[in-house]
Amino acid sequence: MRDLLDEAIFLFLKSSIPAAYLISNKTVLTLHNFRFPSIFLSWQLAIAILGLLLFYRKSFAIGTLAEFRYYLTVAGVQTVALYFGSRSLAILPVPVFIAGQIIGLYFLHSVNRIRYSQPSPLWVCFHCCNLVLILPLFVMICIEYSEGILLQFIVHVVAHATLNFLTLPQPHNANPDLTARVKGSVVTFGCTVLYLVVYGSFSREILTAARFDFSHTHFRVYLGTSGALCALAAILRLSADESDLGHRYTDVLQYTCSMVLGYLYEYNGNGVREHGVCLYFILLLLTSKQLHCTSKPGVTSTVEL
Repeated sequence: MRDLLDEAIFLFLKSSIPAAYLISNKTVLTLHNFRFPSIFLSWQLAIAILGLLLFYRKSFAIGTLAEFRYYLTVAGVQTVALYFGSRSLAILPVPVFIAGQIIGLYFLHSVNRIRYSQPSPLWVCFHCCNLVLILPLFVMICIEYSEGILLQFIVHVVAHATLNFLTLPQPHNANPDLTARVKGSVVTFGCTVLYLVVYGSFSREILTAARFDFSHTHFRVYLGTSGALCALAAILRLSADESDLGHRYTDVLQYTCSMVLGYLYEYNGNGVREHGVCLYFILLLLTSKQLHCTSKPGVTSTVEL
């Protein structure tokens, strides 16, 4: 009973911390209008790197050239996903943003399940019909809220799904040890920071951000909170694996927590349609999950908005 309670608490933290990280980002981007993703994300990832190194206290070498190319690839996709995700989150309501991410993962898990589990034709027909019915409604909602960033949001959704594909659990593969996972995360985050700083320099975003008023106490608190939550989320992603049930459904619980916190954050008597669509996609994601899988070697922890 004690082990079950500890696992439930751990699973709750692993799901709720990333959700709180999303809401803290939304607050900084909208309430304080800090629209400089290269600076904002670099700060968070730097704190995450520091947190991983201090918490796990692992020493490691970079590894082979093939490993480093893999880290560079993951970092490049992660940079695109985070940057355009930050731009999109500043405009879109939380449930619309979450639903877009779920759509990408829904396709990914469905294809993975068809590839490895060979589901029945009825299962395939059911999910195809759901997509035909719900996707037009979601596109209409995105157009309504997008305010010119629809293309950027589509890029984020595709990059987010690609990032998950690069670290997608595969059947019959052993889990990498903790040192390998910490190394992968630290190197990937470091490369992502490098990409963001280079882009911020060439786009003059860093120079523009230098004129921002950083003196407000509330802004500093939220900025520091977002960095701490980013580090906690990264640490929890690398922590000991929970049960098979928790391992398979952590992302579903995370999106559910994000939707609930988003509802509390943005509640104004409206948004029933948006939250309904988001909840519907969460249920669809739940039904598309691969039933038996473990992490593939070399998988790295990622940071998601």
